Amino acid sequence: SFVVNLFGEEVSRFLQIEVEVMAVKPAALDAVRANLPVIRNRLVLLFSSQKFRDLLPREGKEKLQQQSLEEINKLLEERKKPRIDGVMFTSFVMQ
Repeated sequence: SFVVNLFGEEVSRFLQIEVEVMAVKPAALDAVRANLPVIRNRLVLLFSSQKFRDLLPREGKEKLQQQSLEEINKLLEERKKPRIDGVMFTSFVMQ
């Protein structure tokens, strides 16, 4: 679970989000577990750079989902590990 302040808002805005990953290759999930602190850090930076109004429509959430997948796979590729196949948001609350 992540809780971050949203970027550039005149009033305090927060995002609480739970993320799950999926992969066909078990080695990819092992790589995610082994690199979880770095992955969490990168996702916190990604999530906290979002704007509230951009995340309101479904398309904004789907874009963030794709960016999350890309961010995780970028790290795994840097470490020569198998890629994951998907990222799902199992909870998504903005305030």
